[in-house]
Parts: sequence; structure tokens; C-alpha cells
Amino acid sequence: MRNAWAVPVTAVLAAGLTLAPAAAWAQEPADLGSAYVVDDTSSGALGDVAALEQRVRDFYQEHGVQLFVVYVDTFTDPDDPQEWGSTTAQLSHLGDEDVLLSVAVEDRLYDFNASEATIPDAAYETITTEYIRPRLAADDWPGAVDAALDGMAATLGGAGSAPGGGEGETS
Repeated sequence: MRNAWAVPVTAVLAAGLTLAPAAAWAQEPADLGSAYVVDDTSSGALGDVAALEQRVRDFYQEHGVQLFVVYVDTFTDPDDPQEWGSTTAQLSHLGDEDVLLSVAVEDRLYDFNASEATIPDAAYETITTEYIRPRLAADDWPGAVDAALDGMAATLGGAGSAPGGGEGETS
């Protein structure tokens, strides 16, 4: 059985990023407080954070599972995505029914942190590889949040869209 925050999936995305390195700053893990969605990137990668936050809140009302999202330019202290996500989850006091999507857009790394009790291993792999990763590979930063919710909805028995669905999907 997977520990609630000990065994997240990490992927290095293959496509290049066009943000200027001088504009990036590193972000240490932090307590997310009461926010469901945090965009600490220099470019404002997520755009309309309020709309994403509302979608996450609606998902929680429907499924009883909270998704927390944090986007930064780079992971630091630690710079390993798994450790960064785990530390952020611990500092934020996330529980077994909480899920954390952490993305470092400049590093092109992410971590999807969920307990096996909430998302079984097979579904976890599907969510990360078929829903989240295609959106991130296409630089569709807000779409990756939507894809995570869609994948979780499908896993939890809700109405989710097709894996990686919509525009911006790369193979």
C-alpha cells in the first residue's frame, strides 16, 4: 500500500519551454493555507486562477476529494519533485483524501501526490500518463488542472472527459 504522500509519480516533460530563464525564480515548499490553487510562476501560467479554484471547489462538493494545485517556476530546497510535493503536502497538513498537483514550469517537472486509499495505483498511473502529462507536454498549464480533475472524476465514478481530451494534446 502506498503511503499517503510518500510515493508520488514524477515525470520529466520532453518539450522545451520558452520562458526567459532570467524571469524565473525558485520556490521552496510552503503551506498553501486556505488556497486550492496557487500560481507562483513569474509568467502567471495558470491565467484565471479564480475560475480554476471554483472548479476545484465544485469537484470537492461533488466527490469529497480535495485537489490542491501549486505552480512554480522551479522546485528548490528540495529540488526533487517528489520530495518537494511531499514537503508541501506535509506543511499544508493535507490528509489521505487530499491530492496535490505540483508543477515547476521552468524545470518541466511535476508531482501528482495522492494516497492509494483515494486513488488506487492503476487509476493513479492512468491519471498521470493519460490525463495530466499530455496537457503539460503541450504547455497547457490550466488544462493540466482540468485534466487532473477529469481523471479523478473518472476514477471516482464521476463524469470525466476522455483522457487528455481536447485541444493541445501531443503524442
